[in-house]
Amino acid sequence: MPKIAWQLRNSPTARELNGDGYSFKSSCPDARLAGSFKGDLAKSYTLTADTSFELNGKTEVQHNVLNGTFQGACPADMAPGVKKMRGGMKMKSLYINR
Repeated sequence: MPKIAWQLRNSPTARELNGDGYSFKSSCPDARLAGSFKGDLAKSYTLTADTSFELNGKTEVQHNVLNGTFQGACPADMAPGVKKMRGGMKMKSLYINR
């Protein structure tokens, strides 16, 4: 598959598709975000993100790696978007209807 890149019009976000994933960059006046996503949401995936920002005159970088594995369909008593927390409490995502 050829490497495909595109810039979203009127947006500070750039995405680049490459094989089974993509990389992205975004910025606002006070921070920058760069990361990549590789894998398949139906099996397993890795999301890597680096956020940089100025704090007290020094550039700070936060590096995050999230590894996910599909665990199967939701149990019958859990709607899509609901998360089961430690201790058994269930929480509905605020972002499900975006």
